[in-house]
Amino acid sequence: MTNDGDFANKVTHPAKHVYKVYRVTIRPSINEEQITQMCVGMMIDGRKTAPAEVRVIQRQEGRCVLEIILREGRNRQIRKMCEQLGIEVARLKRTAIGQVKLGMLQPGKWRELSQDEVRRLTAEPNTTVR
Repeated sequence: MTNDGDFANKVTHPAKHVYKVYRVTIRPSINEEQITQMCVGMMIDGRKTAPAEVRVIQRQEGRCVLEIILREGRNRQIRKMCEQLGIEVARLKRTAIGQVKLGMLQPGKWRELSQDEVRRLTAEPNTTVR
């Protein structure tokens, strides 16, 4: 949440390539071919997505937890990618934008960003993960 429209655009607009990290719980699981499709890019709404980074965090019977890093972040992109691959998204949570991590911030709470965090988010290019 911000009252600075220019800052919000710099951080959220797909053309700026600020990476966003998501923790995604899917059902039932994912195979290497599906991961590869996400990693090379997929056709969504008539346009190919930028490559995503996908890492399996945990596999359990009937579900799998992934970390997905997007540099584009189109509307509902992860859900659309999974749907196209026949995967159900059970839970989706953004855990970081650029190097700013959600951490233990509770739902409905907020905090001010430090000047260093703002500087890092708006620096060009913003491509370093972690």
